[in-house]
Amino acid sequence: MIFAEAAREWLRYVQEDRAAKPSTLSQYRSSVHAHFLPAFGDWPLQAVRAQWRRRP
Repeated sequence: MIFAEAAREWLRYVQEDRAAKPSTLSQYRSSVHAHFLPAFGDWPLQAVRAQWRRRP
């Protein structure tokens, strides 16, 4: 699975299963699209996890 797929699923989960407020969902979508997808969008999810663990 690539990061973009996981991010889409997480946004769906937050909206449908967690019933996030529209303002919260809007902020989450904005962050995902502006920051996370450009940086990690087509990375395999496992590679993102490995990179995150290496940070000081």
